[in-house]
Amino acid sequence: MPHPLTCIICQYLDSPVETLASHKPLIDEMCAILCHITGIDLNPTVMSERNTATAKGNAVSPVVAGRCAWEILRSQVFIRGVYAAIRERLDSPDRAADSTPLNILYAGTGPFGLLIVPLLPLLSAKEVQITLLDIHDRSLMLLNKLIDELDVRDRIAAIHCTDILKWPAPVAHYDLVVSETMTAMLKAEPQVAIFAHLVSALKPSGSLIPEQIQVNASLLAAGTSDEQSAIPLGRLFSLDRQTALAIASGDERCFSAQLVIPEHPAHYTDLQFTTEIVVYGDHRLTRGQCSLTMPFTRHKVRLEIGSTLESRYVLNDRPDFEIRYEVTNAVNYDTPADSSDSSMFGIPHAKRLWQKVQLLKLNRLDPNLVQSEQDLDLQCYRALGLQYPDDLAELFSKDSLSEFESWVMTRNQSLTNHSAVS
Repeated sequence: MPHPLTCIICQYLDSPVETLASHKPLIDEMCAILCHITGIDLNPTVMSERNTATAKGNAVSPVVAGRCAWEILRSQVFIRGVYAAIRERLDSPDRAADSTPLNILYAGTGPFGLLIVPLLPLLSAKEVQITLLDIHDRSLMLLNKLIDELDVRDRIAAIHCTDILKWPAPVAHYDLVVSETMTAMLKAEPQVAIFAHLVSALKPSGSLIPEQIQVNASLLAAGTSDEQSAIPLGRLFSLDRQTALAIASGDERCFSAQLVIPEHPAHYTDLQFTTEIVVYGDHRLTRGQCSLTMPFTRHKVRLEIGSTLESRYVLNDRPDFEIRYEVTNAVNYDTPADSSDSSMFGIPHAKRLWQKVQLLKLNRLDPNLVQSEQDLDLQCYRALGLQYPDDLAELFSKDSLSEFESWVMTRNQSLTNHSAVS
């Protein structure tokens, strides 16, 4: 009779990908079983455990690591991806004459060893041998309870309580190196440093899992979350086998990126950074599907068209990105110019009208100004040679001052009526 935990894992593996998000009851049941077996309380009244600082980021406590299992898509996609990587190798025709088990390294197990240990009842000791690493004694003590409960001790090659970044990794020994020691945007935790340290332990045909982690930048319309209409700016960093090898050799050029800001509408003022994870093959986590891929957004950022956004990933005891960019000063987005300002075409109120339109597109215009200055706005339209309301849509489509001025000049080449607005 299969263990109840194994039955749940099999449901994860056998389900169509489009149904995974509906598996909260299964996730809750899995977590309840894991907590019962190990004895861990994921909701302690007092959080006595602390994260452990390493030279390249924090190693989260056993409780924090255990709570990750509650994330519906994160848990399932990683488990499915790891199993796919194992099965692909076991089922390969190249292994027909190879009776040696796959050697797999799992770095940063937490208390459940969630990405591999629950899979082991589906595999034999002749198929896989697992080396488990974690910095916390308590995580490994709890994990040993699960290993015994599932009766898979013969699949475990070794267990080491160690700072992974100091562990002497054997060269070209493992078929898979698995580590999920990250947060969104690769902040704070040592995922990058761990892969750079362990990549040499992979066989030439081996794989890191996750295979790739990308951090990208894009522009969105103010206050929206519609990624379909986002304007991609480019990639800040990609962590994969190639870049891990480069970092390990001391080549950190992959940490730096320069992204040229393209033409974009004036109301695209949300600068967003997203994380995408390729666990293995088609097993992926994209924007907003779990805490690891939640976007970071900087609001009300008006990037200068043609300027360069510069970023650098800093790998220290608190990893993070340093990001610099140039903002446009074409429009004062806090207070529109005074009506008496006639610097645009020599027409009073024209500059204020333009800036009010930009504020309106950003949903930041004081509603009282729309009513109180309606007569002034209409007089300014006439002075500019524009028709209201016929030209209103065209006016709103102009996203730069130079574009607006060129359009007005085509409509009114004389612009002599400078006294139309008082």
